[in-house]
Amino acid sequence: MNTRYDRHMKLKGWSAQAQEQLRTAHAVVVGAGGLGSAVLPYLASAGVGKITIVDYDRVSLSNLQRQVLYAEEDVSQLKVEVAVEKLSALNSEIELVGISKPFEPHTAENIVGGCDLVIDCTDNFRTRYLINDACVRTDVPFIFGALYTYSGQMAVCNYKGSATYRCLFKEPPTDAAIPNCAEIGVFSPLVALIGSLMVAEALKVLAGLESVLTGRLITYDLLTHQQQALAFKADVKAIAQIKNLNRIEPIALDDCDWNDQTLYLSDLDTLKDPLFIDVRELKEVPLVEHALVVKRSSDQLLQSDEQLLKGKRPLVLFCATGKRARRSALKIERENVYYLKEEIEDFIHYLNQMKHD
Repeated sequence: MNTRYDRHMKLKGWSAQAQEQLRTAHAVVVGAGGLGSAVLPYLASAGVGKITIVDYDRVSLSNLQRQVLYAEEDVSQLKVEVAVEKLSALNSEIELVGISKPFEPHTAENIVGGCDLVIDCTDNFRTRYLINDACVRTDVPFIFGALYTYSGQMAVCNYKGSATYRCLFKEPPTDAAIPNCAEIGVFSPLVALIGSLMVAEALKVLAGLESVLTGRLITYDLLTHQQQALAFKADVKAIAQIKNLNRIEPIALDDCDWNDQTLYLSDLDTLKDPLFIDVRELKEVPLVEHALVVKRSSDQLLQSDEQLLKGKRPLVLFCATGKRARRSALKIERENVYYLKEEIEDFIHYLNQMKHD
């Protein structure tokens, strides 16, 4: 047995068979952000034989506070490409596959079908429910984790007949009810804690250990260090309904529904003489002051700026997270209208660099 895994082999309850099961296992990790960057190195270092990473986002400066797989030199690069390179350097014995495309209904079952485990490291409900449905239909277990300011949660789902995510949360909340970390923040050590809990369960599943946590939602609050375990049961009817669908139908949320009008900071240099429009409310901070930026709330923009909207100059709408900019851009009927899928702090950093160039 490879001495690389010697410390696992010395564990009581571990065995050569367990390590061999890791070597022949295939895990799919959806999301290479905070949780993904905590989960992926431990999957690779433990010797999971094949790891498929699905993420279409790029590294941004504000990611570095918690996404420790990346460095400053990786900003604007595709997360999947950076992750594959760094994990290959960590363990050259494993196979790494990167998919730099969104996890969508028409490809979901093909991606997860035949793998041994899916680890949901995403940050939006549309993808989370899609992962649930794809795994139920292909009979693949999955682990999900979620973060909220100083507290997080995780659970193992669909493992040997256990309950699923939809058994626990039958209906998704609205976007407004659960804002993302770009709006409310996230405590960086929380990412490591929840990610470690997720990868611990992942290794137990893949190695065939008997102590897999099923039927319980684990929550942890890093402010108070209180931990709870909420029991939940399988909803047999709901599971059967998903299996009997002709095809997967995505839930009606737009929190990750990006399209060809989406721009990243790395795309901005391809535009000729763009005008940036801040569609946040006037009272929102931080202020963005630059000669190329005008401030119009969503309502102001759509009601009164006919001359601005009818021109040919490229318009790039932005807000705190990209959601409002997206909704506003989709209502403007003209060419060369885009919305920025970046957090406001990263865009300010980009503008400040423009001033110095």
